Amino acid sequence: MNPEIPDWCFKEVLYPEEVLSRLPEERGLWYESPEEREERWRREEWKERVLPEVLRIAKRRLTPSQYRVLSLFLSGKSQREISLILGLSRNTIRAYWLILLRKLKKYTAHLAY
Repeated sequence: MNPEIPDWCFKEVLYPEEVLSRLPEERGLWYESPEEREERWRREEWKERVLPEVLRIAKRRLTPSQYRVLSLFLSGKSQREISLILGLSRNTIRAYWLILLRKLKKYTAHLAY
């Protein structure tokens, strides 16, 4: 076991499709077909290429407060955690979130998948 990887970490293990398709769902295993896996990989590659451009656009188009909310969200924080960090109400964070999503949708439509 690698000490750098926590026990609770998600691990991707490839098994033959015929083995996985026979496992009952209640085992808590997640299964995707080879086609679904390829699509997931394509989307992940697309996100890696597009995210830096989205952040550049966000930096120019969002207010500093909205950009800070976006940065905290992208770092994995929940709306509740963001409200505590910034000392703002959850309603304010939700309002910032809705506004910044509208702005990003408007200014990043050319980057659509």
